[in-house]
Amino acid sequence: MVDMGHMSARESAEHEAARGRSVVALLAAVAVVVGVRLWATQLAEFPYIVADETAYLSMGRLLGGGDGWNLGRAATYGPAYSLLIAPWTALGLSPDAQYRAAIYTNVAIAPGAFLLLEALVRRLTRLERPWSIVAALAGTLTPSLAVLSGYAWSDSLAVFAFLLVVYACVRLVEDPHVDRAGAAALAAVFAYSVHGRFAPAAVVVLVLFGVLGWRLALRRLDALLAAAVLVAGVVAVSMVSGAIYGRLYEPGGQVRQTTSELGRALRPGPLLLSVSGQVWYLLVTTAGMAGLGVIALMMVSLPRSRIVSSGLERGPGAWITAALIAASFLCSAGFMADRPGPDHLIYGRYNDAIVGLLISLGLARLATAGSPRRHVLDAGAVMAVTAATGLLIWWLRGDLLAQPYNGLTIRSLLALGREGTDRVVHYTVVGVVLTGLVACFALAARKRPGTVLVVMVLLAGAGTYRGVDRTLGVRGGDPRAAIRLDGLAPSDERVAYVVGPEISGKGFYRYPFYAPDLHLYRTAAPVWKRGVPWIMASPTRADIQAAGYEIVWTDPNADHALWRSTR
Repeated sequence: MVDMGHMSARESAEHEAARGRSVVALLAAVAVVVGVRLWATQLAEFPYIVADETAYLSMGRLLGGGDGWNLGRAATYGPAYSLLIAPWTALGLSPDAQYRAAIYTNVAIAPGAFLLLEALVRRLTRLERPWSIVAALAGTLTPSLAVLSGYAWSDSLAVFAFLLVVYACVRLVEDPHVDRAGAAALAAVFAYSVHGRFAPAAVVVLVLFGVLGWRLALRRLDALLAAAVLVAGVVAVSMVSGAIYGRLYEPGGQVRQTTSELGRALRPGPLLLSVSGQVWYLLVTTAGMAGLGVIALMMVSLPRSRIVSSGLERGPGAWITAALIAASFLCSAGFMADRPGPDHLIYGRYNDAIVGLLISLGLARLATAGSPRRHVLDAGAVMAVTAATGLLIWWLRGDLLAQPYNGLTIRSLLALGREGTDRVVHYTVVGVVLTGLVACFALAARKRPGTVLVVMVLLAGAGTYRGVDRTLGVRGGDPRAAIRLDGLAPSDERVAYVVGPEISGKGFYRYPFYAPDLHLYRTAAPVWKRGVPWIMASPTRADIQAAGYEIVWTDPNADHALWRSTR
């Protein structure tokens, strides 16, 4: 804090000028964040990912006063994002306008996440403005965060929610007070309402209340009150979510699979392999900066005589930050353990919530390095872990990594090359080399830390450009022709959606977004033999035609047709 009462007029003027420059720099950074997100989402015009996007849109329509649609037995999601986009339904916007409004909502969330990240950089590191702004900007400019904001799902809100929990907890441990404890509890409840993967973070916050109360840093009654707010909030969110699921989902789906998911996540072998794969992904796609962020947090645990080299401010804020990051990472690794896809082995999407903070902390360590020896040790450790984890997953699961993958979950990796998961060894070499080059540059410019930060922002921007440029326009199967389905079948009739190898399941989830009066149910049975009045199936089904059905609508972009019984 600056004591304005003891400053000369000249010093006061200089201080005000510095504040003005900081505000300008902050606004410029916000403009960059918004501009990048607008550019990255310019071609996002219709839902593509099922059932993620359609689930959020269906819940949003229900919460906005409309009728949601049948989501079958798809995965379930937290209601917070759907509540955020519900007003677009309440305003009576067209489906196209609703979808674009959801994308603009994602863009609007990004500056909030950036501001939280910048505030955390100032609290946790020795960087001050404008360099804290530069470090936070580098943490915000990642290919994955930019690309995934172009879909109507909760990923952008998840980043904001996680950073909000960290910020609230850091403020609480800095100055324990019942108001701040309540804020931390509400932040944890909010994060849980965004996505269930933040349940471990809520547990960490609950433990924090217990520790503060036990050590009398916070009055025990206040700690109990905050814990009660958190538990009650989580229970309330679960009850509201259950009520929503009961309106939209068929029984027997993924709503009740929590036990089996937990059992798979606790298997040691697959869990360790998943941890290795996700660590590798974080290191390779951040040029080692995420690793430096982890090192900076670990250094806080060393004796005070050596803490000077950590790059972070010593204090409880770093401890709770490390605990929340670890909880989020382990939840991601556990959830993706022993899954069938190669992208699951190196899954990156759930770690988007923590990667920006790790990058920013890593940059703080890089920019405040004192001795060349520390640069060498840091780079050597990160390069060794990158090489070890890359070779481990390639050696143990090279067969899996060679299979087709889902690029949306590893988007930052595709900024390095289009090959995907089947070139892990190649990307390992690239990651090691990039980490070494960054360390060499930082070593050469260690007396000019600002230069290091600016160059890293440019590097992050280049990676984001490559990642987004390779994604623009890659969104097939435009479902918007389904708007002509509205009113074809009577609103009180259910339409049988016949699943099979010749028809994609995407229409089942996406068509009702454009045709609110279309009520689909999935079936594999030959319902045409029973004479049901309406069927959605492939237009090439001769057996349906022979049973006395005619086509009244076809999708020009997919092998789907609406059949009507003529009998």
